[in-house]
Amino acid sequence: MDGDTVHALEPSAGIGRFIRAFEAVPGLTWHAVEWSTLSSLMLKALRPDLDLTNAPFERWVREKGPGAAGRLGLVVSNPPYGARGASIAEDPDRAYREKLAYHYFLRRALDLLAPDGLGVFLVPGGFLTSRTPQFVELRTKVLRRHHLAAAYRLPSINEKRREAIFPGAMLVTDLLFFRARGGELDAIDRADERIVGGGYFKEFPRHILGREVGEDHGEDDQTAKPRWGYQVQGEFTRLPDLVERPVCGDCKVVAFPTLGRQAAEGGATGRIGVTRVTEADVTNLPRELASAVLLGLRVDKYLALVAAENAEEPPMLWPELHTALTAWQATNGNPHANVELVKLARGGTTGAERFLSAYDRAGQLIDGLRRKPPVFEPRYTGRADDVVAQAEHLYRSRRWLLARRSDLADGVLRVSLRAIGRWYRQATGRKGGKTGSVTAIQRFGSALNLNLHFHVIHLDGVFDRGADGALRFFEAAPTTDDIEALVVEVGLACERWLGKQGFAGEVEDTVEDEGDALGILQ
Repeated sequence: MDGDTVHALEPSAGIGRFIRAFEAVPGLTWHAVEWSTLSSLMLKALRPDLDLTNAPFERWVREKGPGAAGRLGLVVSNPPYGARGASIAEDPDRAYREKLAYHYFLRRALDLLAPDGLGVFLVPGGFLTSRTPQFVELRTKVLRRHHLAAAYRLPSINEKRREAIFPGAMLVTDLLFFRARGGELDAIDRADERIVGGGYFKEFPRHILGREVGEDHGEDDQTAKPRWGYQVQGEFTRLPDLVERPVCGDCKVVAFPTLGRQAAEGGATGRIGVTRVTEADVTNLPRELASAVLLGLRVDKYLALVAAENAEEPPMLWPELHTALTAWQATNGNPHANVELVKLARGGTTGAERFLSAYDRAGQLIDGLRRKPPVFEPRYTGRADDVVAQAEHLYRSRRWLLARRSDLADGVLRVSLRAIGRWYRQATGRKGGKTGSVTAIQRFGSALNLNLHFHVIHLDGVFDRGADGALRFFEAAPTTDDIEALVVEVGLACERWLGKQGFAGEVEDTVEDEGDALGILQ
């Protein structure tokens, strides 16, 4: 916080729904992070005033975290809920090596807050009520540094047993409000002991904004159909007026290492980037240790390239690296059980450390190495305010391709219409409903330039048979937010489909045939 300005962070911004919810709040300076290139371009177009970073949150932490630590007055986020990928290694502090993305986002972002700063997170219900040892430990870490001011369990289904808030998802979620303590307690506050044990809603039952259905067995169940059928049924209209739990007034708070302090003292943030060492002396090491150290350096390079969204090198490096790592484990067993290898890692041998990080504790390769590298979307590298250049980028990388390949244009149209139809079926709750559309394919713009695009008239709903067997039309009118989300979904679906056809990266617009009049005219 600087004077009357409050610095705010959204570490998983998407297209900016949470940020737009604060538009009426004066004095906020927003810092936003979004990994998806498509979503970040859309957000930048909607809010060019934002300090927006198109990168994984871990990279933002490494590069900009030291300057933000202790200055943020507000953090808001609906973080990703799945497992973390290769970017896990980009955060230099190993204390934050959480396996689930939302665990990492919540801990890391909260720890950047200024004293008494506010953190607001929308996360699966398991964080607050799961009674497994993993979640008890996680809540302990968080609550020693941050006071839980309030929490509300949102409806997951409405009275018709359809999605109450989030289209296509009936996940039980909690909206959490934290206040940064400005340091760390040496032990859990006695007032928080019941919360640590998973009993927040036993203490505050009115904060469940609906009627509980099924049994809550204290799990972090993120499946489409929860194992025990646990849901919160109700109609969401608004949150109750926020009444914060009192903060412990006589608890002793001790400063904990922040990114800013570590950087000033030459600590963990002094490590710039993922790749730290490119060679190692393994002359005096036994064969299995020498090969492990050298493989570890290759792992380091590979993960750095993946995290940097390098589209060319990871696919070439992965097959041989995957084979070598699998062969080492098959020959020598679980690397974490190799005492000498663990000693090397603890002694600061980078290759050994990176080699161990390639496997989980059971000796199996982590997801980022077990699976082929992801296919990255084309990246726009021009100025954020250059709309003409952005349009040219989109045209050159995709529309030119579709204009020359009618089969690809037809495929993209089919993918788009499937995504739109799926939205209407979800919105109306009619899984077997049928919708329809009429499309005119136009190949030119107002200047008679080549500009392939689709004009689509689509039914605002679906036809389906009612309980009496009669055919009826079920209407669904999308909101602006729905349309924005659908644009992102359609774009990503089309990119995935084009990737499967062999067009994952940029497509050059060079004219190979001098007799290609269409190409020469463009």
